[in-house]
Amino acid sequence: MSISWPNFPKAKIPATIGRLQLPRYCRNGLHSFRNLPRTLTTLWLHDCALTNQNLNLSETLSTLLLVRIGLARVPTGLPASLRVVIFGGNNITTVDGELEHLVKLWNLDMEKNQLTKWPDRLPSCLVQLNLRYNFIAFLPSEAFVKFKNLTLLTLDHNRLLNYPLNLPVPDAIILLRYNRIRTIRNYRYCNKCTVDVQDNPLVCNEDLFQFITWMTQHAHKLYMNGWCRPYLSSVTSSEQREEIFRFIDYYTVELGCEYHVESLICNNRNLTTAPLPSPFSFQDILDLGHNHLTELPDSIYRNQTFLLKIALDNNQLREIPYGLPHEFLTTLWLRRNRITHVTRRNGDEFVRMRKLHTLDLGENLIKMVDPYDFRGLSNLRLLRVDSNPFDCQCKIFFFAMWIEENLAEAQLLNYQETIYLPSCATPKEYQHRPISTLVRIFPYVCMDGSCYYEPVTDVHCSYNPNALSPYNKIAVSGMIGNEGIFASPSVNGTLTITNSNWTDSDLVNITNIQFFNIDLSNNLLTEFPWRIFGEFTEVVDLSSNMITNLPPTNSLVNFTRIRSINFTNNLIKIINPESIQTLHVVPVVSLRGNPLSCSCEQRPLMTWLESIRDRLLDNSTEMSYGSGIHDMTCEDPDMLKGKKMLDEANVEFDQYCPIRVFNQTRLIIKITTIALVSIIILSIFLNCYLARKRKQRESQNIILGFKQLLSKESEIDDVTVSYKYDAFVSYANQEEDFVCSLIKELEEKRQRKMSFHQRDFIAGLSIVDNIVECIGNSSRVILIISDDFIRSSWCQYEVQVALATMHKRRRGKLLVPILVQGKKKEGMVRGNTKTILSEIAAITAPAKHVRDDVTIWKNFCDQVDQNLPPTNANNFVA
Repeated sequence: MSISWPNFPKAKIPATIGRLQLPRYCRNGLHSFRNLPRTLTTLWLHDCALTNQNLNLSETLSTLLLVRIGLARVPTGLPASLRVVIFGGNNITTVDGELEHLVKLWNLDMEKNQLTKWPDRLPSCLVQLNLRYNFIAFLPSEAFVKFKNLTLLTLDHNRLLNYPLNLPVPDAIILLRYNRIRTIRNYRYCNKCTVDVQDNPLVCNEDLFQFITWMTQHAHKLYMNGWCRPYLSSVTSSEQREEIFRFIDYYTVELGCEYHVESLICNNRNLTTAPLPSPFSFQDILDLGHNHLTELPDSIYRNQTFLLKIALDNNQLREIPYGLPHEFLTTLWLRRNRITHVTRRNGDEFVRMRKLHTLDLGENLIKMVDPYDFRGLSNLRLLRVDSNPFDCQCKIFFFAMWIEENLAEAQLLNYQETIYLPSCATPKEYQHRPISTLVRIFPYVCMDGSCYYEPVTDVHCSYNPNALSPYNKIAVSGMIGNEGIFASPSVNGTLTITNSNWTDSDLVNITNIQFFNIDLSNNLLTEFPWRIFGEFTEVVDLSSNMITNLPPTNSLVNFTRIRSINFTNNLIKIINPESIQTLHVVPVVSLRGNPLSCSCEQRPLMTWLESIRDRLLDNSTEMSYGSGIHDMTCEDPDMLKGKKMLDEANVEFDQYCPIRVFNQTRLIIKITTIALVSIIILSIFLNCYLARKRKQRESQNIILGFKQLLSKESEIDDVTVSYKYDAFVSYANQEEDFVCSLIKELEEKRQRKMSFHQRDFIAGLSIVDNIVECIGNSSRVILIISDDFIRSSWCQYEVQVALATMHKRRRGKLLVPILVQGKKKEGMVRGNTKTILSEIAAITAPAKHVRDDVTIWKNFCDQVDQNLPPTNANNFVA
């Protein structure tokens, strides 16, 4: 019977009660337990002060729960019959043997007390021990030796500095969350145990790597959060481990930084040079803030491709570092440095930072920002350029426009802050004024610095090439584009954009403009900009650019009014056949000053010139191909250089470039040769592939044979069985001469019956059956160990395990290792073979140059014969 008894101790408790719960009604305290029934097995008292801690309870009690009753020490007078004791939520500071006499106790719970040291006088019969939420800092090395049955140890939320040692139960559950453990050693008692060390400040070093390796192979479960486990679990080679530990020492000991393999925190370490990059990629943050760095070498951290955040604030950097990792970078802090400007290469790198959402350039020495440099930052959500000495001259107008546009977009998208508003430092009349307000102060003044125009007629955008920025080009192209203020027809209109370093990309937004005359000379154009022309365009000047080809004729069919195109001083070298017709469509085409080639590739042009030569030289014709056609000269080859293409160059061209007859036989030979070479290479690869497959199949068959042999061996009584052969010899083919000599000696002179695979494996039977037949009927197995043998299929790990197991079952009398070439066993036997055969005494074979010595050979054969069974012990029984 179980009951909650709120009126205790005033009311009498029935004698048949087995479980009694005394809840929080005794606010004035409970002095003692009197008149408790002798049948009581469970007593639960909680939230009630106990004034007398000498309990003197009945010997029938097995479970005692005293929870949150203000205990300052362990009560005395506890009956030895107790099996479960729970003292949770009290103020107990020490345990001094009050529980040592409880020889039946298997569960002790002292959670949420004030213990500061390990309670070493506990009963050894404990199975579960809960000491979480205390203040224990150290576990003695012999603390757990006596607990032979402890399967659950809970020490979460303490202040432990060391890992539990010498726990005798190999499959115990050990819970150590939220402690202060940094290094783990002496854990090899764990076999199929469960360990939880989450939320400890573990140091990623060699000890932790060994711990993770051991637990991965032996533990049932390992719970361990943070960066270290998943990273070190992927490190397989010793070279990688040595490399990572070398960088740990470099960053932590030499530089005094915090290095967590995926993060490097070198904040406030007085660094004057940047730390060397780790060969293992950071994936969180690189923090070099609050140091004395003046520069970062280009691309020093480019290999850290997964880096998310870079902090370089509070240094002495003079420019934004170049070559930063850009694939996943989201945050870049450069505040409080000495950066004076954003370089063009910085702007080009920002284009690749597609995920950057925070850029802090505040409190530097920047006077001018070109918003074109931020063109690729599509995910930018926070830009800080405040507290810089901005010079608010006219050239900053486009930055002001950019700020205003992005602020409007931020308000539309409900971003809290996208830009910390920068202010002007100079000139004096604009000092402390937000830059964005300049848009309303001089809307046309700054535009005049780029383009002079009269409405709907002429636009002149020529300017100093170093002053007209890419962002200004975008604004100009929007103004004169197909939706701009100059999109309407103007018969006499002129567009002039010269000496301004405009490229093809700057003209993307300009299409179908209605100007009579378009002058784009002295720029950096590489292609013919036919998309910008309108139906009224007549004259186009593209001189002094970098154009390499004439436009194809089909691109000009809609522009019937074009009567002149100037290609003077470009880079046209070869005129393609589809472009030659352009010379027919456009009345005047000037090609003077181009490096025209007279090589064989120029045959279409040379043929065309020959066809119209008479008409060009006839003054009576009205045909005109520009002022440069008559004077075009060859730039190459050397024999024609400087000669006019219309005259003598054309005459000599046919001799220099005769029309070639296509040689079909040579092509067939080439195709045949390529086909034969391809077939040979394919055959080689196919043979290598099949050989490897055969090798793998052979290895699998050998392993399967030894597994069946091992299974058969387990059913045989080694005491009574007789064997057909004295020994089976396992060797590599390279040692065949030596083995034949040894077998001949043992069979002919010592009457031994030997077996080896080349002679005794039965043709037609599988490798599996032959292994079971020959080795299973042999009393001994002689292993001729050499470098070739170790690399063979007969030395696989699974085969060695099977042989070692059989050796053990036959009481250490199965294997007879022989080391050839006279090398020491440790140097000769490597890997798995070393591990398995390290305890088996080996015989050293005589070196090749002394095997002819009769005495040495006889002594060696005597040693081998002594390791074989007596000659009368192996009478074969079928």
